[in-house]
Amino acid sequence: MSDLKLLEKLEEIKDYGAYSLSVNYGSHEVGEDDTGVKPSNRKILVYWRPTGYTGEVAEIYKGTVGEFINNFDVENSKPKQLNNPPEQYMFELDEGHYFWGNEEMVEDFKKDKGFIEIDEEGKNEWR
Repeated sequence: MSDLKLLEKLEEIKDYGAYSLSVNYGSHEVGEDDTGVKPSNRKILVYWRPTGYTGEVAEIYKGTVGEFINNFDVENSKPKQLNNPPEQYMFELDEGHYFWGNEEMVEDFKKDKGFIEIDEEGKNEWR
């Protein structure tokens, strides 16, 4: 893994449409030493705000650096919705791609991304 590949992936998110990106690279647990962990296996959490929304909408990717660089596709990924802003517990989330925001902006985001709600079963699905 090279630093350039990580930077290119972050630029891909910016180019797709993000106001700002925040990155937490490595372990976030107090006392957890990840200095012996291969860089591609280190934890990464990327937090961004997509452009085009006048209210609160944000996305998070949580996983390993290698998965993020090699497998995350910002344009085609189907994030899971969170009900509340996860700032207090985002490090506790399972690996994956998530989004949240205020009610109006969440509805706009879901339309833009192709989210379909299935009321009769109480399930949410992506196209």
